Amino acid sequence: MLLLNELGFLLKKYKPVFNIDQVQETLIIQTTAMAVWLIIGASIFTRLIDLGLGDSLYYCIVSVVTIGEQDVVSITDVAAQTLTALWIVFGLVMFGLIVTSIRKMMIDFSSSTLYWHRLERLRRKSLETHQNETRIVSTNEESFILIKNIAKWAYTIQGVAELTTSIVIFMFTLMVGAMALAILESWPYKTTVYFCFFNLMTLGQGTQAPITPGGKAIFCAWALAAIPVMTILVSTSSDFIFSRLTVWEEIPFSDAVIEYCLSKSFLKSIGYFLKSRKLYALDKASVFEMKNSSMLKIDDTRNHDNDNDNDSDIDKVLDVDNAQGVRISAFDKNKHDVFADVPVICHPADMLYNVILDSSGVDNFGFITSRSFVRSNTATIQLANYFREGAYVNPNIDQLHESRQTLGQHFKDLDSRFDVNEYEKAYDIYATGQNHGVIQKDLRIMTGFKKKNNFVLNKLSRIQVILLELRSALNKVCTDLDHEYSYEDWEILFNVTQSEEALEDNLYWIESRSPLAFPMHQPKYFTLHYMRHLELFIQQFAAEWDELPTAGENTAGDGVNADNPGGDSTQ
Repeated sequence: MLLLNELGFLLKKYKPVFNIDQVQETLIIQTTAMAVWLIIGASIFTRLIDLGLGDSLYYCIVSVVTIGEQDVVSITDVAAQTLTALWIVFGLVMFGLIVTSIRKMMIDFSSSTLYWHRLERLRRKSLETHQNETRIVSTNEESFILIKNIAKWAYTIQGVAELTTSIVIFMFTLMVGAMALAILESWPYKTTVYFCFFNLMTLGQGTQAPITPGGKAIFCAWALAAIPVMTILVSTSSDFIFSRLTVWEEIPFSDAVIEYCLSKSFLKSIGYFLKSRKLYALDKASVFEMKNSSMLKIDDTRNHDNDNDNDSDIDKVLDVDNAQGVRISAFDKNKHDVFADVPVICHPADMLYNVILDSSGVDNFGFITSRSFVRSNTATIQLANYFREGAYVNPNIDQLHESRQTLGQHFKDLDSRFDVNEYEKAYDIYATGQNHGVIQKDLRIMTGFKKKNNFVLNKLSRIQVILLELRSALNKVCTDLDHEYSYEDWEILFNVTQSEEALEDNLYWIESRSPLAFPMHQPKYFTLHYMRHLELFIQQFAAEWDELPTAGENTAGDGVNADNPGGDSTQ
């Protein structure tokens, strides 16, 4: 590796710097230390077991690569046995570290450089096709699905390429080593291949071993290279199979197994048992589905039908955007309210879906019914819906109630001490109105805040929405860093952060600026994106608040009470 870097410098391919990463640097240190340790061991064994230096080095290498040759150590010399055992233990640790570093170096190179290169090539080809073929018309969501499929193709191709390369290198190492030993030791080639294979499997040399100086030297060099190659093949194969099994495990087989058992008379008892003992981990998809159904959007149709309802008492109090039925501040009247399209939870019990989805390993959920926790969730819901007050939603009330009941049972399944009755009482899962949720019986949003159309509360409400999304992203960073978001999740992100170009350009997702055009951890991206936008939003909030007229400087028609800047303009 040092030679390659030196050649790169001499050929003026890059600057004269030590052009290696930390893993490669560690590998150099480990291999150097291993070489020194082998020399030390060979020197010691010339005294302990009365071997020549070459034979001692051969014995050291055979021992370190776990092939084994025990007949050269005296069975009566305790000192020789003890020192040999200690030397081999340290040698095995050092050799294991080298193999691990080589594997990590190859994974880093494959998963970053090669995978990204293949992903970029596929993305560019797809983008050129969509730009040049006028017959191909894609929506923004279709381009999102396309880049996700491209990433899956690149990942699958890379996995197959890694496995194929490992097999080819393994076979090449096996055959070349066997050929060299066959020539030097005058063995039949078939016998030599068999000998090399069993040494690769670290099963031992058995009764056959190299006896010529050249054969021993070649075998030492071959063993030090071949054992890591074999280890990498086993690791690559395991990773490839495990990645496929991980995909298969995401398929909800539990319900199918339970239903099959219940359909067979001789398996019914097993079916009832499995159904009664059904684990939450097997039903995670249904919890996620219940969570999504609790996220409510504004009913544009109903709000539009009530645009001309000038007799509504609420409309007399609220400043309602005629386009969407969402109350906005005087400073936002000429802007599109990007938050209006963001689904928001309307009841504190519905915030508990994230708790159960992101609390792996938690077995005590008693804090959920504590007064402070319920009060905090209720306040969050009230504030998050303030900017939508007066707007209609179109929820399935019965489904929401049933989901909240099911959620309580899930907590009970995970924590036998969990009190479902106390949970239902604390959250009043059937409630409508301002005590817990914000949905009235007429399906209109109404919070418990006394001040209506308040500039500060309006901005704080939007900040609360950002914080809810940021909290969710942070939970994913802590619990599921490899989580992949759906198109709806990305749409919420870009709506909240006012990234209109990401939603207006139908080819955005397969262009070079797409966040999915390179390997990344999506929860990290979401977290940083929301944090950055929160900072910008607060700065904008401060600037707008600073521009509000003070006492005696009221501007007509701005909707703000000059005697109470930022206060209730309706009082």
